[in-house]
Amino acid sequence: MKREARLLYIQQCGDAAAAAVLRGQGRVEALFIGGSLEELVETVRSSSFFEELRAAWPPGAAARLGLEPLSLESYTPSCHACIKALLRGLCAEDPLRRWLQGRGEDAGGWQRRA
Repeated sequence: MKREARLLYIQQCGDAAAAAVLRGQGRVEALFIGGSLEELVETVRSSSFFEELRAAWPPGAAARLGLEPLSLESYTPSCHACIKALLRGLCAEDPLRRWLQGRGEDAGGWQRRA
């Protein structure tokens, strides 16, 4: 796989999920969150980034999206720990936790261009 091909890396946040679209070593192009893994997958599928994704991790999400499974360590060996820390930090943020607790007001996934 070419290094400039995009990878979707998903981190579970309890019942919710957060994801980063990566392009090459250490370049985050987008962040996604969803109230569930299924919601996140559907949000990604409907985004403009979906056409350019070539791989995803974990393998179950890759299969749901029809993409090649590729680990973060294989895709970006020098920066996998920093990407994992970024998504774990996002999962731990108070605004995200409040959003997940009060799902009625802001239900649905969101996308943020990095």
